[in-house]
Amino acid sequence: MHYRFEDYVLDTDRHELQRNGVIVPAAAQVLDLLGYLLQNRNRTVTKAQLVAAIWDGRAVSDSALTTRINVLRGVLGDNGREQRLIRTLPRKGFRFVGEVREERAPGELPERLASGLPSIAVLPFANLSGDPAQDFVGDVIADEVLTELARLRWLLVIARNSSFMFRGTAGDVREIGRELGVRYVLEGGSRHGNGRVRVTCRLVDARTAVQIWSARYDRTFADIFDLQDEIVEAVVTALVPALVEAERRRIARQAPETLSAWEAHQRGVWHMLKQTAGDNERARQFFQQAVALEADYSPGYDGLAWTHLMEASTFSRIPIAEGCRRSEPLARRAIELDPDNAEARARLALTVYLEGENRAAVAEADEALAVSPNCADAHGVRGTALVFSGARQEGRAALETYLRLSPRDPARPIRLAQVAASHYFEGNYRRSAEVARDTVRQYPTIPIAYRWLAASLGQLGDAAQGAKVIEDLRRTCASSIDMYVTRLPPQYRREDYDHMMEGLAKAGLRR
Repeated sequence: MHYRFEDYVLDTDRHELQRNGVIVPAAAQVLDLLGYLLQNRNRTVTKAQLVAAIWDGRAVSDSALTTRINVLRGVLGDNGREQRLIRTLPRKGFRFVGEVREERAPGELPERLASGLPSIAVLPFANLSGDPAQDFVGDVIADEVLTELARLRWLLVIARNSSFMFRGTAGDVREIGRELGVRYVLEGGSRHGNGRVRVTCRLVDARTAVQIWSARYDRTFADIFDLQDEIVEAVVTALVPALVEAERRRIARQAPETLSAWEAHQRGVWHMLKQTAGDNERARQFFQQAVALEADYSPGYDGLAWTHLMEASTFSRIPIAEGCRRSEPLARRAIELDPDNAEARARLALTVYLEGENRAAVAEADEALAVSPNCADAHGVRGTALVFSGARQEGRAALETYLRLSPRDPARPIRLAQVAASHYFEGNYRRSAEVARDTVRQYPTIPIAYRWLAASLGQLGDAAQGAKVIEDLRRTCASSIDMYVTRLPPQYRREDYDHMMEGLAKAGLRR
């Protein structure tokens, strides 16, 4: 996009500012700030919106923001007294007030497609071997990747007949994106020789031609079908998170009131991944926005259920029973709207687990995995329910699958603590203490691992360190003791609870 004002042009594709055809030196963040003000020039932009868009939500002081605005004004020959282009509205925010003309660069897509959903075209993978007989290798891999991506309900995938028309072309990816009406393009190549196959692939933003993700896969050529399956699985497993992350970065730069239901939901997930109580509340606002925009938007209800469960089980800000009471109808509504919403089924599984129905939780998690075998949340709650049902090793294996599939999930500290619990119940107190200590170190504000660390230290005879951990827990989150220690949690077996209390007593805990 080109924004023209006075004798300036901001080219958002090239990320450069020109004046009378000469590039104006400016820091990248200053250009980001200018672009955001230009994009939202029809309204006043608040400090919070600027911080979310430019500083990725990090804490920024008023003076730091004012300094950046003044630097931008200096770049544009403006100042705080005249405010010719950038106006400050006290206690409200900032607004770009100059006259602006927009011009789309050739091949550039509109910023937001009508549906708000991301869209992608998978081009046929180029044959780099020089042997026309090997064309089929890249074609089949590209076709299989396209088929797997088409299973994702949140992704619009251009049909093979349209995307494969670009076989052998070396056109600008922006032009391809414009013709196909997509936001992303996946392209790649394959080379076969000496009994080996190398496949390379690149995910490209079709608006800017910027490469977002790339990978290379080298395999021994054996059974062609097994080879294709292995490479396709590897590509899709790595591609989907990269695509989602690119979308979240894009959405984070948009004004909240401009978001579609999909975008609002992704903005909510972005906040959830920050793993703080405040971001949990902020995420709930975006999930509420998603269902307000589309009353039948299943992921929005699932997201709302998620926030209530996190508020109870992770941050201990409301009783577990209250979190379940709020969450269950929302999760059931999400499933009613979309029976194939595996995440919503996993959320329901977690709810019934917290209510003490371990067997029902495993069954509900199995339903989710039948829909989506790689649903991390379903593996996590299934593993947890098994651990607290007495099936320690099976439960731990499911928890380890969850940890591998979802390295940034907000529930990760809980699941790590439950791995520690599985070792504790088996009497392996040293290993339990190691896992719990690492969890506390990584997530010091999340209370759940403190209990297992203190109990393990008590069983190992280190009462002094155990007592210190208990004191840290009281200081960090005293309500967690009331929820999980003072009384028998409904999901615990009596013998497991007594076993935990024995270790805590040896660490000096008095009820």
